[in-house]
Amino acid sequence: MKLGNILLGASMIIATVTFAQDGDGNNECKRMRFIANKAMAAQDYKEAVEYFLKAEVICGPDFMKNDKGEDIGSANYDRLTGSIIREIQAGTNLDIQKLYGDTLDSVYTRMDKINLYDKKNDMMRGSYLLKKSVPDYVQADFYFTRGINTHVNGGNAVHESYIPVAYYNTYTLFFMEQDEEKKAALKKRMISDYFDLSKLVTKANFSIGTQESITQYFNTVVQTCDDLTPEISDFITGLTEDVDAAKLSLMNLIDLMETKKCTDTKEYMDLINAYLEIDPSSPKALEMKAKGLEKETKYREANVIYEKLILLEEVTQERKDALKYKIVWNIFNTRSYKAAYNKAMSTSGASRGKSLIIAAQCVARMANDCGTSTFERKCNYIYAVRLLERSGVASATMIAKYKANFPTSRECFAESNPTSVTLSCWGVSVSPCK
Repeated sequence: MKLGNILLGASMIIATVTFAQDGDGNNECKRMRFIANKAMAAQDYKEAVEYFLKAEVICGPDFMKNDKGEDIGSANYDRLTGSIIREIQAGTNLDIQKLYGDTLDSVYTRMDKINLYDKKNDMMRGSYLLKKSVPDYVQADFYFTRGINTHVNGGNAVHESYIPVAYYNTYTLFFMEQDEEKKAALKKRMISDYFDLSKLVTKANFSIGTQESITQYFNTVVQTCDDLTPEISDFITGLTEDVDAAKLSLMNLIDLMETKKCTDTKEYMDLINAYLEIDPSSPKALEMKAKGLEKETKYREANVIYEKLILLEEVTQERKDALKYKIVWNIFNTRSYKAAYNKAMSTSGASRGKSLIIAAQCVARMANDCGTSTFERKCNYIYAVRLLERSGVASATMIAKYKANFPTSRECFAESNPTSVTLSCWGVSVSPCK
């Protein structure tokens, strides 16, 4: 083993031994602190760690004092922990980094015992507990949780980089857990933590990458609506009062519900309604609300929303054309065929072709009630085919199906081969026997 590594190993356990003091212990204490501070000033953090650790043992309570004997609180501990962290960050040897991780944990523990540890370091402390020779996921979880809660309750700021690490640590605990009851509790916690962290990411204006990272871990654990929906009510109740942050949190969760195929659930609609309470004119939320109503076969209510959307300036013309078709389709689904026909015939733009198909279907559905004779009723199918052909998008199969209902040559002969028949329901004339 190289001499440097031997010295490093010694520095890692120095806090557990007593140094022999040559001469005046106070002078030796000052000397250790002096060398440590000089090394730190020279950015020799390895030597700084070694001599700060020696000073901690030799100085005892005087470690928190300067050379003049003045109390400087935790300043020397801050220098010690700062130097250790520098070495961890700069190191390339994983084994040595782990030794420094062990040392940092032991220093923080000693600081805790004498009330010098600052909770503002909780998130960082949690992350370095994962860098020990034996990572301590449980203790790391304690500090991550406390650090995030402190921030949420108006305490110290949380650095963005710790958010994915904290959530990944919970994810690790979940996969390590063998007890089914505890595992279920951890899954529930991962769901609630995901909501809380997503709110934090939004409120703090953290990057999309941070949100994507926690979502990736979340998706690995939470895969069904049954996992997700029980937590929605608490999520909505706990929304931030910051309007923009609340909107973004809600939309993120709405997107998540769609990804999980939870759009048929009551909770999905609850999220949309919560969004619309904040932003009643949101085109996206309004359309999602309408789609939800359609799934409940509340077609008239859905059309009220679609009509509102068509009037909004921010909705593109292409989208408005698509919405017009939805309106026609919903009227058709209520079996109000005459109303659906009239609406279909008034449409224009990109939805015109599909709307004409619905108009043709309305004519066909009402054929048995339109005409005083079987011959006249069959003539409705001639008009329906005309509409299908005008649409330009009707299938040949559909056209052939309707043509099969045309009056036959024998029926034409029986009716004296009329050249024109007026369809009373639609106000148009067709030529059945040409």
